[in-house]
Amino acid sequence: MISEDIYARCRRCLGEAAQMLESLGKGGALSPTAVHARRLAADIAADAACAALGRAFITPLDREDLWLLRQRAEGVLCAAEEVALCVYHGGVLPDCCVPLLTAVAAGCRQLEKAWERFPEADGAAPVLRTLREAEMVRHTLRHERFADMTVRRLTDSLGRVPDAGVALWESMRYVALKNG
Repeated sequence: MISEDIYARCRRCLGEAAQMLESLGKGGALSPTAVHARRLAADIAADAACAALGRAFITPLDREDLWLLRQRAEGVLCAAEEVALCVYHGGVLPDCCVPLLTAVAAGCRQLEKAWERFPEADGAAPVLRTLREAEMVRHTLRHERFADMTVRRLTDSLGRVPDAGVALWESMRYVALKNG
């Protein structure tokens, strides 16, 4: 029961990150107040899940795995929030960044789909391929528009989302293999 709560929380983080990035790609800008409201709602849900985890009788190894997964999933959401704030403070999303934003959002959606099958954690190829494609788009864009400070700032922020996604995927594989 407790692990399902944590799993649902992690999946929600991925869904919210993908939704946030997709709305930015469609021209929707999130204000810092909206990002803070999302974070507050996510923190309340996480606190409830962690309080339940603290009261539950489960082995320390399981507890450690659940904390790791929660931390990694929240890393993806935090990276997406950083992108939203970067777009907000930058004023407007440059058109050249839209393909990168779309690729990163697709990576979050792939992670969310993979999470539906967790703890089996199979299907690494589509998830990793999508995350690597986003990374290649980021490197190409950064190389082409290196002099543009706004694009550099955005590509740096957007690059943290796939990095956090890969860390989450590796943690999912670790937990799945460890727990058989």
